[in-house]
Amino acid sequence: MIANERQQRILEYLAERKNASVNELMDLLDVSDSTLRRDLLSLEKQGKCERVHGGVSAIAPVQAEDQSMNLRRTEFHLEKKEIGRRAIDQVEEGDLIYIDAGTTTEAMLLQLDIPGVGIVTNSINHAALAANKGYEVTLIGGRFKSITDAIVGEEALDFLDKYIFDAGFFGTNAISPDGDLLTPDLHEAAVKKKAMRQSQRVYVLADSSKLDKTSKIRFGDLQHAVLICNENPDLENALILQNQPEREKR
Repeated sequence: MIANERQQRILEYLAERKNASVNELMDLLDVSDSTLRRDLLSLEKQGKCERVHGGVSAIAPVQAEDQSMNLRRTEFHLEKKEIGRRAIDQVEEGDLIYIDAGTTTEAMLLQLDIPGVGIVTNSINHAALAANKGYEVTLIGGRFKSITDAIVGEEALDFLDKYIFDAGFFGTNAISPDGDLLTPDLHEAAVKKKAMRQSQRVYVLADSSKLDKTSKIRFGDLQHAVLICNENPDLENALILQNQPEREKR
């Protein structure tokens, strides 16, 4: 793991736990004491954390940034799998659903096994997975952003105008304490926002590391979506029942 990847992992760990000891981070990253201290010194110089006796503290709020799909797949793997499993409970046979790019939505798609579902996505990876599972899948057109495997741009927004989705499933880089949904990229934010508007039911799939963080661009809020997270599943299920419209009988 290169220095930038290690430092991003440290920031994500601090976003979830606020504080960490040197020993915790050495175990997390599998690095030596000297390597870790260089990373912490670099982060402190950037104003992203504060070194304290025996460890480090977050400087809130932590800024969420884009990471590669391969790196994100290694993080919170079990939590994403459980979130994906619970998201599938919100899909009915015959639904037309939108699945946003991202590793948590990927975890949902890998477990999806409901007949007659139509899938629209802005992820090349997701489109291939869905097709291999035998689903009817549509990949929206536009410009390809390789680091996040997302199709973005004006063509993508125009493409989404054609659809009304029974449900949309979205990832997010950060969720502010006020419930704002945030991402660092303006173009991805525009596609997420448009797809949410075209979805009758909106679900945000996010592990707890995304909570109480910030990023540059707002694309929605939890007043107009249901959060599916690995924290407080009982409350989440109650909100789903309370806030979502009754589904039409098929």
